[in-house]
Amino acid sequence: MKRSVHKLRHTFATTFLRETHDMKGLRLLLGHSTQAITERYTQFIEVEDAPKAYNHKGSLDWL
Repeated sequence: MKRSVHKLRHTFATTFLRETHDMKGLRLLLGHSTQAITERYTQFIEVEDAPKAYNHKGSLDWL
């Protein structure tokens, strides 16, 4: 596995967003000038977390 500062930033961004759901705070912490840059860092989080969020519930279970 290749280690780098860039990989560390992505890992931090992923962990922070999963725990806090605070995209604006993450943008500020990473020092990004736009939200779009931060979204690129975290673009795969939703894909990875979708099965966990679904949790085998039906579409009307939230009612």
